[in-house]
Amino acid sequence: MRFNTIVSALCLFVLTGCGGQKLPEGIPKLTPAVLTITQDGAPLEGAVVSLIPMDPGNSRWNAGGVTGKDGKAKIRTHAQYDGVAAGKYRVTVVKTFVEPLPPGLTEAQRRSYKGPPPVEYVNKKYADRLKTPLEVEVGDSPLSESFEVEKP
Repeated sequence: MRFNTIVSALCLFVLTGCGGQKLPEGIPKLTPAVLTITQDGAPLEGAVVSLIPMDPGNSRWNAGGVTGKDGKAKIRTHAQYDGVAAGKYRVTVVKTFVEPLPPGLTEAQRRSYKGPPPVEYVNKKYADRLKTPLEVEVGDSPLSESFEVEKP
């Protein structure tokens, strides 16, 4: 019985294309990439990481991810394809908290509500696509890079 289950699983794996992702026509080969973001030496969870192409030829291929509890962001192109096109990139990192609206507000109250200002967790220099000091170069080999970001 166990042997039949294993054989069935292997057949299903082969028939579904071995788990590879099908890329749309025109999209370049993507290289797996994981960026780790830390702050004060600890993983930064919930930060939005974006790769900004320095090569205009890659400008169509938006890539980025969100850090998990371990500070790691798995980079995806167009938020659905694993990896990023080869090239040089500036890296932006943003983590913002916006206070949610209080429950029970009418539509008019929602429109006029002035809550507290958003709280930024990362120095604004990392959010500026032209001024960020973080850069990465993606080649053909899987990429794993770490960056330390400062508080505001």
